[in-house]
Amino acid sequence: MNLQLGFTTGSLHKEFATKEALASLKNSGIKVVELGFAEMDSIYEGWADNLSKEDLESFDYVSLHSPIIQYGDNSETKLVFEKIGNIDNIRKLDLVVIHPNTIEDFSVFDTKNFPIGFENMDNRKLTHKTSEEMKRVLENNDNYSLVLDVNHVYSNDKTMSLAKEFYSKSGSRIKEIHL
Repeated sequence: MNLQLGFTTGSLHKEFATKEALASLKNSGIKVVELGFAEMDSIYEGWADNLSKEDLESFDYVSLHSPIIQYGDNSETKLVFEKIGNIDNIRKLDLVVIHPNTIEDFSVFDTKNFPIGFENMDNRKLTHKTSEEMKRVLENNDNYSLVLDVNHVYSNDKTMSLAKEFYSKSGSRIKEIHL
């Protein structure tokens, strides 16, 4: 098993913009990073626009947490995909993390060249909290992966039996684990 531990720039967003957060992580010797763009404001503020090859080249694994928006045939989705594509052209992304509970039309992901991982949801959400719901999402496309968020599992099941269930139903499709 090749287990790599990393950090998200989203955990540093109150202190640093993405570019500065990457420099800080790189200087700390971190080799795995998730670009945290969960808030659409970071896209509108241009945090995804000023990244360069040099910002990303020292990392062995780079994923991107896409903004939490209503994904479908709309201008916001097109803007987000354009920004993701620009970063993917700078450095091939290992995964793009999406919250499935905000998707109006899953088909918008079918022709994307970057790898997609759908994250299980916490107990505040109405859907995509169970292993069966997430298994149905993964069945839509063989290229989809699962991002298993352990805290989201815990919020739904304090015994953590749900984590075992996720692993037994979709273990081979788990690409990233959020702790």
